[in-house]
Amino acid sequence: MHDDVARAIVRIGCVLGSSAGREEKAAEVLTAIRTVVPFAAGSISRAQLDDEDHVSVVNLGYPDAVQHHLNTWFVRNDAAFLRLADPNTKPGRWQDLPFKYEDTYTAKQVLMPAGFSNGVTVRMFTKNDRYTGSLHVSTVEKDQPVDSTRELWSALSRMLSGLVDPLAESLEELRKHPDDRNAVLVTPSMKVVGIPGTAAGPLLHQGSEVITEILRGVWPSAPRSFWWPSAHGDFHRVTVSPGRDHLLVSERPATPPYGLSRREMEVLSLVATGRTNIQIANSLQISPKTVAKHVENLMSKMDATCRTEIAVQATRSELLIAPAA
Repeated sequence: MHDDVARAIVRIGCVLGSSAGREEKAAEVLTAIRTVVPFAAGSISRAQLDDEDHVSVVNLGYPDAVQHHLNTWFVRNDAAFLRLADPNTKPGRWQDLPFKYEDTYTAKQVLMPAGFSNGVTVRMFTKNDRYTGSLHVSTVEKDQPVDSTRELWSALSRMLSGLVDPLAESLEELRKHPDDRNAVLVTPSMKVVGIPGTAAGPLLHQGSEVITEILRGVWPSAPRSFWWPSAHGDFHRVTVSPGRDHLLVSERPATPPYGLSRREMEVLSLVATGRTNIQIANSLQISPKTVAKHVENLMSKMDATCRTEIAVQATRSELLIAPAA
């Protein structure tokens, strides 16, 4: 490996390990690449969970129309890009490909008219070979990038995967809930997306009551938890954590605190919404006297002195059944 390439890789490693934001890191990565490849344009884009189109993280030099092409038609149809779907295929320059890239649609209709004569596309993969995004570098000179940069592209294929990984923050959040057995992601288009290596379980699937109940409310801006009674009479603790462009929903079987029964949990959730005993009785189809007895039991179990206190405790401790009860 040439010394300049090695230095660039070390610099990029330092950038990725810094506390800077994703966009700033991506820009610094391109700046480091430019020390060994005098590119005219470079960009880094991330894959999306529910759409083949990519989203630009940083773009240095590509005209808007070219970058749009690289994020849309290119990722769906370009022969060089599709060839890289195999993580074991090494990224190559135009002349390294097993076909004449100058004759492809992207080269003839997009890149060459914009003044580019060569370049490299790198697809990023995690250690588990999950695709996360792409790097594009285009040069004006036909003899750039030079042969000595080949090892750089192969290294970046793995190094940059975490920078653009759409699952990165959700996987990190999931580690905060080690007891949660099942988890999925929900995108803004309301699509449920599985997480590699994590089961969805019977409650978290497209169209399930839990997912429907979550989407029935306002898209949350902060983490929230609630309790879900299963058809078998037990409870599941559901946690909803907002990500950059999706929700992480995880759940696990759990026992409510204070020894609360299912009916008491139902009454408590309705008390916390400000409903009267008569309103709660109508909702649960029980008598007001029965509701009053449940409220009395709740106050005793929760060591509270009044109805307002159990409502405040329920809200603060997230003891509510469903997010929009």
